[in-house]
Amino acid sequence: MNQTLVETSRIRVVSLDLEAVIAALENRPRFESMLESSVDPDWPLNDMKDLLGFVRTKLASRSETSIWGGVIVRKSPNIVIGDIGFHSSPVNGQVEIGYSIVAAYRNMGYATEAAREFLRWGFQHPDITEVIARVDVQNKPSETVLRKIGFEFESSSEDCRRYRITRTLLH
Repeated sequence: MNQTLVETSRIRVVSLDLEAVIAALENRPRFESMLESSVDPDWPLNDMKDLLGFVRTKLASRSETSIWGGVIVRKSPNIVIGDIGFHSSPVNGQVEIGYSIVAAYRNMGYATEAAREFLRWGFQHPDITEVIARVDVQNKPSETVLRKIGFEFESSSEDCRRYRITRTLLH
């Protein structure tokens, strides 16, 4: 069952069950019908396409039943504009967040809004105590999103920067 995980006045984050993941990969009209929403032509971005295949395998084998993310639906009009989620179930209290917004809806605050509310939802789970994020060094807008909601810079490598946040840091 697809379930709304978080909702604001402008967006909602909807989890995807196995049937919806399959439809997202193979049958866009069916996927749109299931979500009662259109889907931006540029969604999913490449990373999400790969992730949907992985999630499909996990859900089909029932090796992981928790859904730790979903699609970002802009409410007016109803359209899928991105995705957000944790890369896995918590390990020692830690999860990693990832998100994307299609180009037509960037720089409008949707990523910040979705990330902030998704973190609030995630921190309601007692087994999540810390969230990390890795950002390509060229992706300044994503770093801005992380900083706006309270992530702290932790470390850097040649190609990526790592940030972290706990419940107490969330803005």
